[in-house]
Amino acid sequence: MALTQDTQRPLWLQDSAAPFRTERLENGALYLQLRQNDDAEGQSIAAFLDKVLEAARSDPPSFVIIDLRFNSGGDYTQTYRGMTDLPGALPAGTPIYALTSSATFSAGITSLVFLQMAAAPGQVQVVGQEVGDRMRFWSEGGDLRLPNSGAVLRFSTGFHAYDGNCGLPNACYWLNYFYRPKTDGYGPDHHVPIRFEDYAQGRDLALETILALQRAAQ
Repeated sequence: MALTQDTQRPLWLQDSAAPFRTERLENGALYLQLRQNDDAEGQSIAAFLDKVLEAARSDPPSFVIIDLRFNSGGDYTQTYRGMTDLPGALPAGTPIYALTSSATFSAGITSLVFLQMAAAPGQVQVVGQEVGDRMRFWSEGGDLRLPNSGAVLRFSTGFHAYDGNCGLPNACYWLNYFYRPKTDGYGPDHHVPIRFEDYAQGRDLALETILALQRAAQ
């Protein structure tokens, strides 16, 4: 069932063609949605994040919301600097909320890890569902078409261990030895399910939870 024309789509379902975008909310929050970790159709995600950082420094938001619920991955080197520089671009202690779902995978997860690593303890709160992978998972790779059946199989070649334990030397995806992603956990700190009834009513319960948390903290 699709939303009717009379139903106001929540922010995370608006502008679905945009791979990444940002908005200022009426309460002074900076909302940043990353649906992927790659450039798209002449749009540089690194340049986009540079503008986000510039805006955060020149006009600091009251808090930040980073929406990774549709982020299935890409190239985490494209968002590394944006994620690691964001906490430092904000006034000290500015709350950061990260929205995740079971569709948050691969470089989408790594972007969250980089944000957690750069932020002060407790500054980042994860809201939503568990991400789509565990702390140790396989990614990278490609597709393989079987010669007789024509069936396409997906294979993975890069092992990621974000608990800091790769096991044998050189066991992890090679870029991880340079970027060193490590975390104690992805959360969520506040579990909020995605429910059909909320979708049908045009509600975003996870965003509502963030706004309630922020009001309670003030």
